[in-house]
Amino acid sequence: MLNLDFAFLTPEVLSSYVLKGLLFSLQLTVFAMLGASPSAPSWR
Repeated sequence: MLNLDFAFLTPEVLSSYVLKGLLFSLQLTVFAMLGASPSAPSWR
């Protein structure tokens, strides 16, 4: 079967990836809000 070694998943690694993912999702949310604003040029 799959003998995966998760020893590299230390709390520091997990927290850094979670933090990066959270910041990335916040950036996407901000860009989506800016892109959906009525003053933004439409691509249609």
